[in-house]
Order: sequence, then structure tokens, then C-alpha cells
Amino acid sequence: MFRIFRTLRKRLLNENRVRNYLLYAIGEIVLVVLGILIALQINSWQEDRHNQQIRQAYIESFKRDLALDTVLLKELNSHMATDLEYTMGLFERMTSETATRDTLIRIFRKDFDPYYSPSNTLNTSTFERINANGHMDLLDSTLSTALIGHHKDQLQVLGMLEDNINAMFTTYTQSILKFPNLPGKDAFGNPLFPDRMGPLEKRFWDNTDFNELYGTLNGLILNKIQQQNIIVGVRNEMLDMTRSLLKMLNEKY
Repeated sequence: MFRIFRTLRKRLLNENRVRNYLLYAIGEIVLVVLGILIALQINSWQEDRHNQQIRQAYIESFKRDLALDTVLLKELNSHMATDLEYTMGLFERMTSETATRDTLIRIFRKDFDPYYSPSNTLNTSTFERINANGHMDLLDSTLSTALIGHHKDQLQVLGMLEDNINAMFTTYTQSILKFPNLPGKDAFGNPLFPDRMGPLEKRFWDNTDFNELYGTLNGLILNKIQQQNIIVGVRNEMLDMTRSLLKMLNEKY
């Protein structure tokens, strides 16, 4: 095509047809400009389409993260509710009219497990990826505001849960310096420690101050019950917020 243009331009010049040549030159410039504009438009369209694909991929990934969080939070609270019920049973045993010194020793030594599921995580990978890649501007303002707010809620909840777990661990650590505690099971549900009391441990428990033992055990159990109730409540609140955001994404995106 360029060869044709050159031939035509040369012929017009040779024939001294300046007016026609100028018209031709203007036409050629217009065609070039139109070609550039069309190329830019095509490039812009392709870029918009590519950004739209990236945006939709992020949205679908967010949906998967939220769906996984709903399952995770429900499972964690289900396990904690079971453990909370067991711990409440221990409190009823130690405060019953038939409770004895041996009851307290049995609960403290073997039956009471101060620990609970340390799982303290939520799916934040998609948000972290889009933020690290600088792609937040690909989302509309409503969506980006909702996702940023949800991520802040996630971090706040995780921080609160971490504080509760650390507080429980600190309290328990201080207590086992006074009284031995051997709870825990392996992956198959078998006790980690033998259920027997040697002569030295028996002597220890025989010389233990009853009031101190009762007060320590009572404090540990009530503290665990309180902490677990807080955690269940916080997780349920996070679960409601997660479901609400997931519903919004499914309905609008």
C-alpha cells in the first residue's frame, strides 16, 4: 500500500499538479491519523478487556476466600462449643456437693485441659495479593471499600483472638508452676502421659493446701470458660459479616 502511495505522489509531482498533490497529502495524513486512532482504540479495548478479566478473577477469588472462611469459622466454633461443654461439666463436678479433695486432684491432674484450638487464621490471600499488585483501583469504589473494611475486621478479630489465647496461656503457665497438670492426647486420642501417680507426686498432692488448690482450679476453669465464650462470640460476629459480604458479592458481581 505504501508503494502505491509513493507512486501516486511521484506521478502527481511530475505532472505539476500541486493542488491534487496537496489534497492527496492531506488525505494521506488523515488516513495515517485514523489508523493511529483505531490502533489506540483497539489497544485500549484490549487493555480494558484484560483489566476486566483480572477484576473478575479477583472477585471470584474473594468469593472462594469468604466461602472457605464461613466453613472454617463454623467448624472452629463447633469444636470449641464441644470443648466448652466439657469444661462446664468439670466446673459442675468440682462445685457439686459430692466433690472431695480427690475430685479436685483428678480434675487438675488429668481431666482439665487448659488449651483449646490455637487455630487463629482467616483467608486473606486474595486481598493481600491485589493490594501488593496495586490492583485495588481495578475494583469499583463500593467493592473496594467493602473489601478493605472486611480485611480490617479480619485483622481486628485475629488480634483479639490472639490476645485471648496468650492471656489463657500466661494464666496456665503460672498455675502449673504450683500444681502439676498432665492433660493432652495424641493424634489417635490416646493419653500422652500414663494415668498413674508415683510416690513423690502422691506426697506432693497430700501436702497441697486445699484452699489454694480449689482457688487455682476454679480460676483456671472459669477463665477458660470466659475466654471461650468471648472467642465463640467474636467468631460468630465475624461469620455473620463474612456471610453478608459473600451474599453481596454473589448478588452484585
